[in-house]
Amino acid sequence: MASGRDDERTLSMRLDGEKVSFAPGETILEIAWRLGKQIPTLCYDPRLEPFGGCRLCIAENRDIDVDPLSGYASQELAQLVDRYDARTGRFSGARSGASRPDDPNPFILRDYENCISCYRCVRVCAEQEGDYAISVMNRGFHTQITTEFEGLLKDSTCTFCGQCIQTCPTGALADIKALANQDVPGDTEKTRTICPYCGVGCSVDVMTRGERMVGILPAMDGPANQGALCVKGQFAFDFVQHPDRLDTPWVRGDDGDLHPTDWETALDRAAAGFRAAMDEHGRHSIYGVA
Repeated sequence: MASGRDDERTLSMRLDGEKVSFAPGETILEIAWRLGKQIPTLCYDPRLEPFGGCRLCIAENRDIDVDPLSGYASQELAQLVDRYDARTGRFSGARSGASRPDDPNPFILRDYENCISCYRCVRVCAEQEGDYAISVMNRGFHTQITTEFEGLLKDSTCTFCGQCIQTCPTGALADIKALANQDVPGDTEKTRTICPYCGVGCSVDVMTRGERMVGILPAMDGPANQGALCVKGQFAFDFVQHPDRLDTPWVRGDDGDLHPTDWETALDRAAAGFRAAMDEHGRHSIYGVA
């Protein structure tokens, strides 16, 4: 490879013998991927600063194949193993830490026997969220991901945003609530929509199997969130399928009890109530809270 400047505006280099242009600050990996040239890596996340440390060459995973419901990037290791026909069984090394089945949090599975110490979870927690809830302890074959004092996530500064889940390339950190639906039959489909919890407008991909919602993925290209979500946007989708959720409007009848009705009748009743309040008490008697 060689680099040069054709003129004051264009930077160029040779990649695999081909002359290509690039922008200042672009890495060789980014240039290669932009041109459709595959360079294997597990420590790369486009949202994070460049960092070399996937440790794929010295880490042994208990499982290569994990359920795709584990997280956004959870299939990266399996895809590379298949792409390079590396299911030979001749690679071995030390596992990066012991799993934490004793952590009772309802959101994040800490299955560290699948960890390769790529540091992506640590870096996304620090660089993107500013939480610094998880870190790295020890060195070499004793390296492992941990919280302060090796404690539980709820006792750390973790806000359960789920970013560590979505960047993990092996499923070592996984979405407990989504994995609870792994036995739901059918193919997983994704539908782009907007999180309903606040006015930020975070884009999400709703994962469904048949008529059932099985999980939420943050939209990495979402203009408002760029892959980030809060704990509600990431995990609080149970209300959609909750048996107590109303699926038809109700209005109160002359007998004083609530009765099911259609939307047109319910909206007309609500509008009439607003009009009556305004006529009797003035326009300042009505306001909305969102």
